[in-house]
Amino acid sequence: MNYYVSQTINGCEGPRAAINVTVNSRPTVSIDAGDAILTPTQTSLSLTATASVPTLIWSTGETTSGITINTAGVYSVTVKDVNGCFATAKVSVYQSLLDVVYSVKAGAWDDPTVWSINQVPTVVYVVRLRHLISLPAAYEAQVGLLSYDVGGQLQTGLGSGIRVGP
Repeated sequence: MNYYVSQTINGCEGPRAAINVTVNSRPTVSIDAGDAILTPTQTSLSLTATASVPTLIWSTGETTSGITINTAGVYSVTVKDVNGCFATAKVSVYQSLLDVVYSVKAGAWDDPTVWSINQVPTVVYVVRLRHLISLPAAYEAQVGLLSYDVGGQLQTGLGSGIRVGP
């Protein structure tokens, strides 16, 4: 696209001149927070920023690409490029009274090797399904909380069920 500039004096427009316009892309930034949940055994988390520019500042005041936090809340990181353009990413970190367990492979609920803790989860855990997990026939599972990540599925056998909560 062509752009031109001209000057108007007393209602008369002068000659037009071609100008170049450069549109710079905005800087980008994202935060990797892992599960973003603090638990009784996971008392700190690492937050890592990935940015298109080297200069950044966290809401905590730190200027490194990675920070360690130990309090639930909203954390943000802001970047600014040489043109003065800004970008900000935010992440919410939650506090859970229960420990988090997640599936590490597809398999049966009652198989300890399916779980990140190498034991079958109980009511004292938040369970995150990341794979296809099957409840065997007539099996009754109980968890504190159940959530699904991308790829997480629960397949129930005849007469099986899952109770969520105490």
